[in-house]
Amino acid sequence: MVYGQSSNTTEASQKQLLIKKADIAEQLIDEEFIHYFEGTVYIDGKIKGTDDLNALKSDQIESINVYKGEAARKKFNITHNQGVIEVKTKKED
Repeated sequence: MVYGQSSNTTEASQKQLLIKKADIAEQLIDEEFIHYFEGTVYIDGKIKGTDDLNALKSDQIESINVYKGEAARKKFNITHNQGVIEVKTKKED
C-alpha cells in the first residue's frame, strides 16, 4: 500500500482492475480472430479448442494470459510458434 493511501482506495483500485480484466476477456472471446487462432488453448490446465473458449462467458473467467514465442515454448513445452492462450475459470463456491 502507498503511504497515506487508505485501504478503501486500494480495494477500489483492485475492483477496477478486475472489471477491466473481465472487459478485456470478453473482448478477446468476442473477437473474430479467435476462430482463426491456430495455437493451443488451455482452460484450467487442460488442452481445449477455440469452441470451448468461445463457450465461456466473461463472468466465468478469472484470468486470461497470452503467451507467444519462447515464453510459450518454455512454459508449455510446445514446439509450434502459434502461441498459447491460457484461461483460468472462477471456482464455484
